Amino acid sequence: MEGKINKYHIILLITVFFGWAVSATDIVLNAFLINQITNAFHISDAIFGIIGIAFGAGDGLGGFLFRRINDLRWGRKLTFLTTLVGVMVFTALTGLPVNFPMYVISRLGAGIFSDGEMTAGWVLLAEQIPTGRRSWFISISQGGVAVGYFLADTFAGTFASPSALGWRAGFLANALFGLAAYLIRLEIRESPLWSRIIQVKALEKASIRQGISEIFKGCYKLVTILAFIGLSAAFFATAFS
Repeated sequence: MEGKINKYHIILLITVFFGWAVSATDIVLNAFLINQITNAFHISDAIFGIIGIAFGAGDGLGGFLFRRINDLRWGRKLTFLTTLVGVMVFTALTGLPVNFPMYVISRLGAGIFSDGEMTAGWVLLAEQIPTGRRSWFISISQGGVAVGYFLADTFAGTFASPSALGWRAGFLANALFGLAAYLIRLEIRESPLWSRIIQVKALEKASIRQGISEIFKGCYKLVTILAFIGLSAAFFATAFS
């Protein structure tokens, strides 16, 4: 793609940048709030390491699933929107569990959507930013990680500290930050490359409702229902274990 950088390209960069920031804040909060979390669930630091395994497993699974969905089913915009919603939901759930198994399930879910969110952002930049500027834009977008570290440190040292609202407030605040980032994303257009590939202009108006409807159709229906039942049962059942 040839051409000059315009206002839309800057908006696209900002949306990807803040997506990285939301995901990074979510991840780093676990490290900055580790003492509070281990005390809340009465576990050791070694046992707490299980969340890294859960998040990593989810990250790998999400990367595989959303790369295929991005290329074959939903397109760039819908994947970009849906994955951030997933990160927001599971970040909020991370601040709500009543025991450690419930916490681990929430981190698994966060991992699934986190990788998909980051990958979708990269693809949008690669396909919509003019040649000669793509590398710069992709590099700048990863600066959102630094913002995530800053926000996690700020949250942990202020209202999420033990003497204030506590660790749960940090994750809930990040979910609200994700909501703000999502509202900006509504301005994003579908990738012209994707539109040419599938020749369906209706994807320009992609919505979360379309995504949810799609995964309940055809061969995906049974798998989706079983996945939702299994994950929901695991998440809520642990509250009574």
